[in-house]
Amino acid sequence: RERQMALTKLVEAIACSGKLSRPRKGEFIAVYEEIYAEALSLLWLFVCENIDRYDSGRGSVMTWVNYLMDKRFIIEGIKIIVGKKGDRSLSSSEVELIPQPETQLFPSQLLQQYIEEDRTGLFQRTHLKNRPDVNFKQIALARLAGIKWKTIAVDLKVTVSTLSCFYQRSLKELSAPIQTLFIDE
Repeated sequence: RERQMALTKLVEAIACSGKLSRPRKGEFIAVYEEIYAEALSLLWLFVCENIDRYDSGRGSVMTWVNYLMDKRFIIEGIKIIVGKKGDRSLSSSEVELIPQPETQLFPSQLLQQYIEEDRTGLFQRTHLKNRPDVNFKQIALARLAGIKWKTIAVDLKVTVSTLSCFYQRSLKELSAPIQTLFIDE
């Protein structure tokens, strides 16, 4: 009885911690919650039956639980739930063959991709007066890559103040098309 109460408290603490991983979020969108619920029930059963196998020398309980969730129970949940939908179980190799959606990009990565593509050529056409070789696109990509103003200025043979002023002015002018990138998301 004491063991059962302790395990109940442990499971509740893990579930309420906000630290339990949600692996593969964004995948299997139509059945993700079912898969996750199945994986959780398998995880809780495993933890309760195998708590004696937990080795504190290898990491915290949360590390152990999240490892099990990521590497074992989500995969088992996928096999069970997706297998139900298709009336058969999937092997691990079949699960790996299921097409994965594109990974979610960070805003800075999305912005970089948008500027690189420059589908309308707007960023390339926005350039320093009488210097089409010094354009917003190359400066923005350099800044996103973490290159310092001084380095960019030396490479382009322009003063830092001229470069910085041009960049700030261009940002104001180009803010509308850039903002649509994040509004459309």
